[in-house]
Amino acid sequence: MDKRRIGPMIKRIHWGLDKKFNDYLKEYDLTFAQANILRFVKSNNLNGKIVTQRDIEKYLNASNPTVSGLLDRLEDKGYIRRIIDDKDARRRIIVTTEKSANFDVEMMAKLDSFQDLILQDLSLKQQDELFEMLDMITKRIKEIEGGM
Repeated sequence: MDKRRIGPMIKRIHWGLDKKFNDYLKEYDLTFAQANILRFVKSNNLNGKIVTQRDIEKYLNASNPTVSGLLDRLEDKGYIRRIIDDKDARRRIIVTTEKSANFDVEMMAKLDSFQDLILQDLSLKQQDELFEMLDMITKRIKEIEGGM
C-alpha cells in the first residue's frame, strides 16, 4: 500500500477553498490574494500596528513586484490607500478605506458560513484538534524552511 501524502491532500483542500473564495469575491471585484492582504492590514491596524509593503511581502512570502501589483489594484479599486511615512519618505504605509470595512463585514460572514459547512461533520473537539495539528504543521514547515 502506498504511503499517504499530506502535500497533495493539502493542495486539493487549498484549491477547493481558493476556488470557492474567489467565487465569493467576484461580486467585490477581488481575488483571494487581495482579500488576504485586506484582512492582514485591517487586523494589524486594529492592533495599533503600522503596515508597510515590506510587511505584506513577508506575510505573503511574495516578491516586491507581486505585492506592488496587488496593492496597485487594491488602490485602484478603492480598498486601500498608501500614505507617505512622515519619518521616511521612501516608505508607504498601507491603510484600508471605508469600502474595505464594508467588504470585510459581509465577506467574513460568508467565509464563516462556508467554514461551518466544511466542518459540520466534525465535533468541536475534533475542530480544535484539527486547528492545533495544522498549527503544528505550519510551525514545523517554518522551522524546516529556516534551516534550509
